[in-house]
Amino acid sequence: MEFANFSRDMLGITTEFGIVNIKTEESPDKVIEIHLKYLSSSYTKEGVSYKLYDTSPTRKRQHLRWFDYKYY
Repeated sequence: MEFANFSRDMLGITTEFGIVNIKTEESPDKVIEIHLKYLSSSYTKEGVSYKLYDTSPTRKRQHLRWFDYKYY
């Protein structure tokens, strides 16, 4: 399994989102940044379609620390 698919499964990233970029940093802390993009250009609610505009700034969240857990 490639890392993008592994990330999608572990983080619950639905098919509505695409993984645009995966960036790793080794120093000073080991960090993996996963950049996502909503794939559709519109949103439909109650039969009405709305055009989407992404004007929000980039946000950073620490989702989890995988290796705080036992793994086999």
